[in-house]
Amino acid sequence: MAAVIQTDILILGAGPAGASLALMLLQRAPALKVCLLDQSTGHGEKPGETLPPQIKDLMGPLGILEAFQREEHLPANGTSACWGSEILVENDYLYRTSAPGWRIDKQRFNRFLAAEAEKRGATLRLGVNAKYLGKTNSQFRFQLQQENDLVTFIEAAFVVDASGRKAGFATRMGAQKVRYDRLTSIWRNFRLKESCSDKSTLVESCKYGWWYSTLLSENKLVVAFMTDSDLLPEYKRLEPAWHDWLDAAPYTKQRLDHSVAVGDLEMLPAASQRLDTLFGEGWIAVGDAAATFDPLSSQGVFKAMKSGIFGAYAALDYRSGKPGALEKYGRIVQSEFEQYLEIREQFYQQEQRWPESAFWKRRRHQITLDPVSVLYAVKEPIGKNTNARQLLSWKEVDAILSICNTPCLAKDVVAAFRQNYFGYKKDRNIILGLQFLLEENLLKKVS
Repeated sequence: MAAVIQTDILILGAGPAGASLALMLLQRAPALKVCLLDQSTGHGEKPGETLPPQIKDLMGPLGILEAFQREEHLPANGTSACWGSEILVENDYLYRTSAPGWRIDKQRFNRFLAAEAEKRGATLRLGVNAKYLGKTNSQFRFQLQQENDLVTFIEAAFVVDASGRKAGFATRMGAQKVRYDRLTSIWRNFRLKESCSDKSTLVESCKYGWWYSTLLSENKLVVAFMTDSDLLPEYKRLEPAWHDWLDAAPYTKQRLDHSVAVGDLEMLPAASQRLDTLFGEGWIAVGDAAATFDPLSSQGVFKAMKSGIFGAYAALDYRSGKPGALEKYGRIVQSEFEQYLEIREQFYQQEQRWPESAFWKRRRHQITLDPVSVLYAVKEPIGKNTNARQLLSWKEVDAILSICNTPCLAKDVVAAFRQNYFGYKKDRNIILGLQFLLEENLLKKVS
């Protein structure tokens, strides 16, 4: 008979969010049984990333700052950006922080965090596929299968989905993904033939999207092009297209002088995305499973670790019986995402050089709705069958359609939506949602 493992908290995903959550749980409650699972074995290639300086403010409370500094990742003294003009400008980071930060090999950093969690007392199992079997007597039950076909079972009173943007467990629990764009990263590593004096992270926009490049250890340069998935050519034309896009980015192309490509082009989803439901009875989603930011923010790892820390506090409060613990966590993540959307909008608005480019037109959201326009719902609330999964969740669509069952001024729809349904949402984002529903013919204006 297969063994059954009992644990207090099961974390699905051993990336920065899951590992940080495990570290904080065991920092605050060392006697907890914490199990950290991941399908990945922790090897293979991932794009490099730049960590902002304030990552130290997270590592300190986690008790890993000194160990991280011993890893000797390369320093990052800021970002050079060719954005909005042809002039290359040096910044302290696009999202204004004090320098310096670090340039990390993502896989190596992930392995470091997971190993630190294991040292703290977490049970770490990599290369494991976890199949959810159901919930009985307040215990979530999973079947675990490893590459050697060994099958075990695990039961946990609390589950954390830290599985990244796929959010497999959270969507199984009924959460819906809401995507805000189709951004995709096409990236490749290069090996420099000689030492490079330019060690900054470079961001460079062009007509078709934008480029990101940063130097990692061992003279490795990671170079990524960001554009929308539906603007990509068929796969067999991807390589020549990548070089065409590179010709439109002179500063990035110059960085590749005296370099050799290592491996094939790789593709990764990079869309801004959130879950409409971040928690349920006995579970939460953290990190990229909860919400993903545009790589332009350079906040991927920082956001993931911060989310994991907040998730740990929420889980501990929930276990102690504190009322509204998970609801509070959900509001924090939702409000943070709304604020992120505003900042993202501001940065994309700075680039106005290609007004007819499909990529850039999609990122120029203009408010055109008159606040005294009278709106009414064309359809009754439509539940999960809605196709309106850009900008709004089906719950938000249903709320707006319910308000507009009776013709209503646009400004009053916004006020009622915030007061009665989703108080964390920014007015601008609600108005953009109304415009979207008008385009989709789910709302109409009274003529």
